[in-house]
Amino acid sequence: INDEEMKIGTLFIYMEELAKKFIFVVVNVEKGDPTEIFKNLNTMGEKLSHLDVIRNSAFEGNFVDTDETIEINRLWLEFEQGFYASFNETLAPDEPDKARKQLKYINAYWTPFGHALCNTSISSKNLISEINFAVDDLFENTDIENEPSSKAKFKIKQLGKYRYIYNALRINKYSGEADQLPKELKDELFSFYRIKCPPLVFNYIFQSIDYYLSLGDEAHELETKKDIINSFKEVQSRIMRDSFMLKSSQAPKDIYLPLF
Repeated sequence: INDEEMKIGTLFIYMEELAKKFIFVVVNVEKGDPTEIFKNLNTMGEKLSHLDVIRNSAFEGNFVDTDETIEINRLWLEFEQGFYASFNETLAPDEPDKARKQLKYINAYWTPFGHALCNTSISSKNLISEINFAVDDLFENTDIENEPSSKAKFKIKQLGKYRYIYNALRINKYSGEADQLPKELKDELFSFYRIKCPPLVFNYIFQSIDYYLSLGDEAHELETKKDIINSFKEVQSRIMRDSFMLKSSQAPKDIYLPLF
């Protein structure tokens, strides 16, 4: 547009549309550098990630108590740090595009988590809605008071149920609950890590470890624990066999040779 008046008029039209349609959200930062947090927000015009949608669902409801809001924020930050603290150890201090790599890492968690939680395969399209439905269903079957802050705390706890096992499988990092696992389970997780266990198997590992930890020391329970460990070894053998069935140029020999 060459006419200066037309330029100004068009600019005013844009400004009026922005004023009508934009919604501004106030973000209270409990601690940390707000400018650094702002840089990590979705400023690329990209679609919302699974994490964005799940975070939004966790904060649904009206938290009338400011202390409750702060507590929910703290729990969510702890939830994310359960992933990022370990993952960041695998990155260089000056790692480029760090925020994007963190997001990619945590978003890969939701598919195996959803399959384990719902005990069935879920399409990518319905993944987050099915996770939310399953967690809500679990909440309704508890005796916890049905109010927003209690539901948010419950949901965050459920969402992070397998994150420490996920870290062990993906990056061989043990913290939190994973660090307290029995040695035989840690040994199997390490074996899965070394053969680069496909995420398709993660949900089975999640559920099996969950079941293993629920067992006691009765004779029949000890036998079931052995069966679980043996099933892990069988899965590992299958993964390795399938890998060796690939063309020689595709077989990840650098992973398997150290095992022999």
